Amino acid sequence: MKSDVIGYDLMGYPFNKKYPPNYERFGGDHHGYRSDAQETIFYDFAVLGYDLQYKFEGVYHYCMSEVDFVAECDAHFSEILSKYDDANQYIEEYRIKGKRLIDLIDQLEDVERM
Repeated sequence: MKSDVIGYDLMGYPFNKKYPPNYERFGGDHHGYRSDAQETIFYDFAVLGYDLQYKFEGVYHYCMSEVDFVAECDAHFSEILSKYDDANQYIEEYRIKGKRLIDLIDQLEDVERM
């Protein structure tokens, strides 16, 4: 992972530097994020490097996390449909029906790390 994406707190735990958790506001239930969806996307996917699956308006979307890139892919994680430098770039630039993923996070369903 790129050092501009992941930072480490005083205890040595990794966090998303661009979208850091806010424990004071949201507590520790979702690693300092407002919801399970935000935790899964900003922490599990962007920091820990898990693959991602989520549903928006009845359609599933899949994304795999590799060491050097992140890719939108098919349901079997076998065909790359588009590539991004890192998870934060995917979160910011991937569009569904003309809207950026980052603007849709709270509307997503079945957000799961794979």
